[in-house]
Amino acid sequence: MKTININTMKHISHFILGLLILLTISCVNNKKDEKQTSENKVTRFADNDLKNIFEKISQPIQEFSIDNSRDTIITGEDGTALIIPKNIFCDTIGNVITNTKIELVEAFTLFDMLRNGLSTVSESKPLETDGMIYINARSKSNNNLQLVKGKEIYVETPSLNSASDIETFNGNYKENNIINWNSPKPTNKYLTTLPLKYLNFYPSDYEIKKSNYCGISKNLVRILYSKKFENTLISTKEFETRMQYIHKSCNDELLKLYLTNINLNMWEIDSIAFDMLAKQNNKQATSFKIFKNQKKTKVKSLKIKDDIYLSYIAKTFDNNEQTKKRKFLRNITTNSFSTTTLGWINCDRFMNEPKAVSIKLQVIAANIAKSQICKTYLVFQSYNSIIELKRNNNGVFYIGDDKENKMILPKGDTVLIVSLSSNEKTPFFAIQNLTLGESEQVKIILNKVTPEEIVSKLKEYNRVQKSELLSQANEKSCCDNCDTIMKWRGVKKMK
Repeated sequence: MKTININTMKHISHFILGLLILLTISCVNNKKDEKQTSENKVTRFADNDLKNIFEKISQPIQEFSIDNSRDTIITGEDGTALIIPKNIFCDTIGNVITNTKIELVEAFTLFDMLRNGLSTVSESKPLETDGMIYINARSKSNNNLQLVKGKEIYVETPSLNSASDIETFNGNYKENNIINWNSPKPTNKYLTTLPLKYLNFYPSDYEIKKSNYCGISKNLVRILYSKKFENTLISTKEFETRMQYIHKSCNDELLKLYLTNINLNMWEIDSIAFDMLAKQNNKQATSFKIFKNQKKTKVKSLKIKDDIYLSYIAKTFDNNEQTKKRKFLRNITTNSFSTTTLGWINCDRFMNEPKAVSIKLQVIAANIAKSQICKTYLVFQSYNSIIELKRNNNGVFYIGDDKENKMILPKGDTVLIVSLSSNEKTPFFAIQNLTLGESEQVKIILNKVTPEEIVSKLKEYNRVQKSELLSQANEKSCCDNCDTIMKWRGVKKMK
């Protein structure tokens, strides 16, 4: 019988120990990778028994087939622009995929957010939303794609509330199937430059009403196309928007204000413009208050984005349908940002209501078993916020943390309680008003409904979000009597 010496035994024991360490590290890494994959998984709806209901009550997804080997701009039905650099999408092992299908969902009303099962909370803190979008990319064989490392999609979404201090948040579903918004990043405050020849500085109805011109002096407008203004804040998409409201102000001095302060930040000139118009009781002061709150700064070249945008504008410049769409987009403010991830993105700011106090609230779905899946929301129409309530082991819904069931909220505000459940794919639904602070515990009764009835009931409470700026755009200018303005300028009315 052979004997094994001590040194050999040591080598074997060291080998076995090393092997165990490697296996342990491998297991930990695998769990970590699984966790990362789960956290980064792109999904439109929470993966639970209500997913089938949300798929039926939500709006259809918008799909676009693109050639990934070319730069592309996609425009959504509600005004979202996706500026997509070429060769940006790849499969899980890094192969760039040419034929790509882009999926887009736009949720700019509380109605659409509820239809998608969304809420507006970041780590237990309520957010005030300015709109959400969902972006996904699939291959020809319908597999999910991802972005090539180091590349990003540039995004512009309508800012229907014209709110200041907006940041972008990425959405991920947590273990309780409630979406959480994290990784806040400031939106882009730089200006988007375009060659002057592609910009329209005349009133929005100029092509239609050339014979009844009403606005800033044509001679002043012509000056804007001078070469000296190329690559300045004048040759930007943002100034093109402002010109529509400068025309409505019927104040030539307002335009001169921008021309003589061209080296300032855009928001600084907007602030001076607002003060001037406010002193004159000019109706357009409201528009420039919104502009100054956007905090737009100066021209800064975002070369990839600017080149793609320029190419798109050049190709569609003579396309009537695209021109109409661009005219609409000039009448609203936008949130501009870039993203290196796909999935849900939310334009938000943290709710900051000075009069808010600590409020305790529990909601009991009286006729829903605690084992039955159910989602319950508080909907703040005045703040564009939705809080999805957590649920304890007894089936009771609550706000805040597990112990105190409290949250800092505006006491006295009327909110909606919206609750949705399912029993063997049969939907149950409830919606009712609640005044915050009146009661610490509320009971609701969910009734059996169809998906169509859920949509109909939500529509009854839907508040159509329309920016104050967009409302201003549809109003008549202050120079209702164009003849008087023309006479004041010494210009004869054109026939």
